[in-house]
Amino acid sequence: MKILLNTIIFILTSIFCSCHDEANPSLAGCCEYPVINDSLGNTRVYIPNIFTPNGDGVNDHLYVIGDSIEMIRNFEIRDRKENIVFKVNNVPPNDYTKGWDGMVDGVVIKGLYDISVSIEATDGSIGNYKGKVCNYPCDQIEEEEKIAMKDCHFEVEYFWYTEYIPDPPIADDPGCFK
Repeated sequence: MKILLNTIIFILTSIFCSCHDEANPSLAGCCEYPVINDSLGNTRVYIPNIFTPNGDGVNDHLYVIGDSIEMIRNFEIRDRKENIVFKVNNVPPNDYTKGWDGMVDGVVIKGLYDISVSIEATDGSIGNYKGKVCNYPCDQIEEEEKIAMKDCHFEVEYFWYTEYIPDPPIADDPGCFK
């Protein structure tokens, strides 16, 4: 009888937990995943591991950056449940308007997301990349959710290294981070 009761409790708990949707997606793991920064044929591909879609004009979109990229064949973002939250095909690189603004069904949803991208270089090389990105809207981050900036790599970093921009903005207000 005790085994049957424990089995029923286990099954009901499993069903309840598998259907439960967190109110606030976890920021755990943000910036722990490497930035996509690679050479492909004659091109350089860069996708940051964090962006801060809060409308301040700095790191507000996630998009593919690089030189000698012919086309972004496919760029897809998935949430933790593997739902596609953003997808574009056959778009030019270096264009934030073709990137993700952090919105899911019209609302910015903070959290860790999966990236999948297929890129064609001007020399015909094709590269496929997978990674993770942290959607970290500073204006929505509570004090207890703040993460350390260590290992966070932003979109503006690519431009410092390639264009030698003096004193570029790294990220949003440092108050957003620990």
